[in-house]
Amino acid sequence: MDHTHNDYLEFLVEFGLVGGLFLAGFVLCCILRAARGLEDRSRPGRFGISFASLMALVAMAIHASVDFSLQIPANAFWFVVLCLLPFCTRERAKIDRN
Repeated sequence: MDHTHNDYLEFLVEFGLVGGLFLAGFVLCCILRAARGLEDRSRPGRFGISFASLMALVAMAIHASVDFSLQIPANAFWFVVLCLLPFCTRERAKIDRN
């Protein structure tokens, strides 16, 4: 066997603890941005994109824990696209009118 059947362990072995922390920070930042988009129900487009991205990231994260699916370039590409999708919607500026 050339690879572990867990993308997280594989990433830690190849890039070390520092690389693993960078990956965890990036994914956590993307998940938090998608979760913040779920709060804005007045804009259905942003809500839908955030919901789809969050659910797909959770599904891919679960799958990556038991298989090495992110070793396949097409799957890794879509994972990055899904990570960056919540950042493609703009937040409305909160204006305080007193």
